[in-house]
Amino acid sequence: MKKKLLIVMMACLLVLLAACGRANTAPQNEAPAEPAAETTGDGQNPVMNFVGLYGAGKGSLLVEAEGEDGAKITVTWANGAAEKSQWVMSGPFDEETLSVAYSNCVKTDLVFTDDESDPAETEVYTDGTGRIVFDGERYALSWEDDQEHIADGTVFLGGQPVEETEQAEEAAAEEDPNYYAMVTAMEKSEVERLAATVREAYLAEDWATIAELIRYPISMYPDVKVNSEEEFLAYMNGKTVHESDRAVMEEESCRNMFFNGQGICFADGEIWMNDIHYMTEEPPVLEIVAVSGIVEK
Repeated sequence: MKKKLLIVMMACLLVLLAACGRANTAPQNEAPAEPAAETTGDGQNPVMNFVGLYGAGKGSLLVEAEGEDGAKITVTWANGAAEKSQWVMSGPFDEETLSVAYSNCVKTDLVFTDDESDPAETEVYTDGTGRIVFDGERYALSWEDDQEHIADGTVFLGGQPVEETEQAEEAAAEEDPNYYAMVTAMEKSEVERLAATVREAYLAEDWATIAELIRYPISMYPDVKVNSEEEFLAYMNGKTVHESDRAVMEEESCRNMFFNGQGICFADGEIWMNDIHYMTEEPPVLEIVAVSGIVEK
């Protein structure tokens, strides 16, 4: 009897030892359940709430998530029918301010020829700074660029439905006589009347009217400096408006026009105007500072 009891006790002991051995040799890389239960949030990059393509005037801005809390931003800006600038930057997303600060922006100028898949590229700088600020109430953002301030005051709207927002903004803009106050003291209605005159002259190839409104000297493609009305008219002899530039200028309404630190932009940059007396006591005077889209007949 004692022998049988001893055998049973030894068997139980062996079972316990085997169980302990299995516990001690469990895989070390198995994640325990308790820490996972304590994790706050869902582990998703918060930028995912804002990814997508945003647009404003001649610019488009692509937001992509990068890593656990970062964002990659790519801005493309049309300077004309065959010229674009591109900025690429990245930085961590600040959930409190809904912003991305960056100090690694690379700007590249692109010039397209007949082969649009292979533009000529010129690197302008690699250490641009600034930040992107997202709107927490709607699918929109602003870009604060420290180098060129190219989009100051511009709201980029995203791909989600924003029809009502756009309509409200357009209505407010129509009623605001100081719509262009960041670039000229001239009232909105006067600016747009002048713009309509410039657009009509450009499309009609009325170079005499354009010549009277230019601020000289002015640079014409390809790197030709024109110093007077006479020189401009001589340069334009035998020239015409490129077909693609004509098409986009025909679509220009001359209402609520895009503007930035360079002035007021027509269509894809075929004409730029700015105020020679801006921020002075002199009466506002808008003059043409850039004309593009001109080719040989």
